Amino acid sequence: MRSHLLRALGLLLFALCVFPSFAHADFRHDIHISYGKAELRNDSLVISISLYKDDFRKALAKWHVGGVESLTSPEYAALEVRYLQAFVRAWADDNQQLQFNSVIRSEEDASLRFTFAFLAPKGIHSLVLDDRILLREYGDQMNLLDLKIFGREMNHIFTSSAMTFYAKL
Repeated sequence: MRSHLLRALGLLLFALCVFPSFAHADFRHDIHISYGKAELRNDSLVISISLYKDDFRKALAKWHVGGVESLTSPEYAALEVRYLQAFVRAWADDNQQLQFNSVIRSEEDASLRFTFAFLAPKGIHSLVLDDRILLREYGDQMNLLDLKIFGREMNHIFTSSAMTFYAKL
């Protein structure tokens, strides 16, 4: 009985000491990676990308001349969209750049998720994706993408040496 009480007391002390430090500690990671899913539908290419919050914030601060500290929430949200428009692009049939249409942002714990759409013409024969998110900031950054086009599934890993993906439909 006494050993059970001592064990329970030890676990309680451990939990009180360790868990508050996790709650207030910055999330740190040794890998720079994003994961995305894309699907070409009738008239749109929908892409959803998850990435680490801290990596994205550092990239925005570096990219935006003058820093981001003084930006209001709407200004910061607009900056996020401009960054995505600059670093994720798509073309149909090699030369028709697709129009960036809408963005939905959500966050969970240490990650951000952006879901956005490009307007796509019907009857395209090829698709070119260019994903440079965070590739300037981190030499080891990898952007993984699963792509579904009319039932066909493909994938690609975007890196600083492979920023573009070409899919023949």
